[in-house]
Amino acid sequence: MTVVRVGTIQHQNAHQWRHVPGIFWGERLYIDPDTLLTNILGDQSALARLEDEEVAGIASYHFEGSRVAPDDIPTQVEIWISKEDFLVCRVTLKGNIPESEGGGQFAVTLELSSFNCEVTIELPPTPEPITITGVVADGRYPYGSLTGIPNATVSYLGTCTTTDQQGRFSLTVPGEEPDSLLEITALGYVPYVERPSRMVEGAFHLIPEDLYHGVYLVLWNPEPSNSQNWHRKWEQQTEFVIVESGASKKQIDTVLSLLAKDEYRKMTGGRFTSTVQPTIVDSKPTGADREGKTVISFAPGIIPGGIAHSEDRNSVIYYAEITWDVNQVIGPKIFWHEMFHTVTAGGHINEWPSVVNEVATITGYVTKTDEQIMNCIYNSPPHRAQPDF
Repeated sequence: MTVVRVGTIQHQNAHQWRHVPGIFWGERLYIDPDTLLTNILGDQSALARLEDEEVAGIASYHFEGSRVAPDDIPTQVEIWISKEDFLVCRVTLKGNIPESEGGGQFAVTLELSSFNCEVTIELPPTPEPITITGVVADGRYPYGSLTGIPNATVSYLGTCTTTDQQGRFSLTVPGEEPDSLLEITALGYVPYVERPSRMVEGAFHLIPEDLYHGVYLVLWNPEPSNSQNWHRKWEQQTEFVIVESGASKKQIDTVLSLLAKDEYRKMTGGRFTSTVQPTIVDSKPTGADREGKTVISFAPGIIPGGIAHSEDRNSVIYYAEITWDVNQVIGPKIFWHEMFHTVTAGGHINEWPSVVNEVATITGYVTKTDEQIMNCIYNSPPHRAQPDF
């Protein structure tokens, strides 16, 4: 790295010239030539002369000493001063980093040269302003409905604006940081921090405060089978596959009749459906044949109520399955409960009536609150971070 001081302005060259505040480099790294020795030596008096040496071909006096830096770190110092013009041409600083700061050692070498020489510095061009536009929407409504939130506050790189009556906003900022974070707040909603590139259908969808607890339970609540518990969702219509082996005709007929209901659409933000004609096969698909499928099968020794899980890549589900015992009586309650686990992270809601309630009797169908919670999830980008709330 090369540092150049021009008057009271300093620039550094690390592949590209840029302005650096003089107070930082002058006071913290001691490279303002006018005050270099004072900053390094402080009030110490124990400075010993060593054997003279050459620095880059310049005959120099060589000194060493020690001092306590402004942050109370003992520092060993060596200084080389030109015999010809008495300008400092090299400084080294060495010391130990306190354990409170992580421990270890530091060593800094400063080479000073080309005093009073003409320097040409080409500053980088000023970045072109960028404009970010979008909608701040209520996440509880079906995917694509874009129910805007008026008077929401949107902040980006120190610039702030509010949304209009349709929830629309536009922000122009001086230059672009690579996909920096937007901060969005609105009365009655959980604050949201997200990157502009991760809008869904041109919008940032906020989670209402009165729904947040339910969304948390199915989205971020840790479970042994889902330790990371990142947000998961389908981004494509799944193909439903029923494995005939081990299943009775009554079980298969019940599954077919339930898939013909509207509940799956309610679970996926209004985006996908289970009313498509399923495929009936003899055995479970394996390997690449599983891609994009939700597989329903029956096997001996499965716990009452069945088991379900989904598999994902970067929080986008590509495969899901449900397995029930060969003797399991299939009904809406256990069917939609397990199906719910194939479309998101897999938590449970026991605080109010829900299709994924494990402790209270429920109808077995998706409740209005369930639907709103899943709308929030399917209006979110994959891998949405848990709000700080």
